[in-house]
Amino acid sequence: MKQLLIIAVTLITCNVLAQGQWEKRRDSLLNSLHQSKEDTNRVLTMIRLGAGYLDNQPDSALYYAKAFGELSEKLHYAAGIANSQSMQAMILSEENKQDEAIALNLVAIETARKAKLTKVLANVYNNTAIIYFAKGEYSLCLDYYLKAATIYEQRNDTSSMAFIYGNIAEVYNQLKEYKKGYAHALKGITLCRLLQQTHGLGAGLLNLSTSLINLHRYDTALIVLQDTKENAIKLKDKYEEINVLTNINYAYEGLKKFDLIKNNSQELMAVSKSVNSIDGIC
Repeated sequence: MKQLLIIAVTLITCNVLAQGQWEKRRDSLLNSLHQSKEDTNRVLTMIRLGAGYLDNQPDSALYYAKAFGELSEKLHYAAGIANSQSMQAMILSEENKQDEAIALNLVAIETARKAKLTKVLANVYNNTAIIYFAKGEYSLCLDYYLKAATIYEQRNDTSSMAFIYGNIAEVYNQLKEYKKGYAHALKGITLCRLLQQTHGLGAGLLNLSTSLINLHRYDTALIVLQDTKENAIKLKDKYEEINVLTNINYAYEGLKKFDLIKNNSQELMAVSKSVNSIDGIC
């Protein structure tokens, strides 16, 4: 299942931050922006602002993406240009303009390749994979994730590796290659724990449970899901908690423990209603 956590690793998003944390970070970034000169530091500040707005205020994200893109052109700063192109592509994807988004990311790929910016290139490969996932084109999605992973491995970028292995696991699950999904999820989880990195851990655990359920290893899946649920509650991530409770039902169904599904479903309904209440959905 698609995880909202799978967002561009080239960006810092408020998906990883609680609302209060993001507001403090936003205010700090706006203060830095106000004091900055027209240089690459100003570009980087606007990248972080745009990324923070991606989920909830796409108009603001687009404003900053265009602004730091224009400044990057003026400064001949290829990394800023590629990031601008890719951020705008992500916004197009959120507007369900997937073909336009992919076309713009292909431009960003060429920008990064010409400038020999391997980290940026890997990030844009990742972003392109995300858009192909949204289109349901899982084979192409996997191709781009694997291209990104190869670069991260060459650079020994363990933080990005931890995150992308979870993404790759999810795609393998969609392709019904559950053993490969299981293997990649484990790799990502191992790195997250080694790095004490919470971002990506929950998604990795959830993808691992999906692989296990489809491999009919229901008892093991439930152990993993309990760990995942604790992680979601700790991070106050209601959306992840909903996905966990849904997978718990699948595991109970596989074990034919139908009596346990009722109580779990009631908990699932309660969490879903709390999310709808927060979002203002009746």
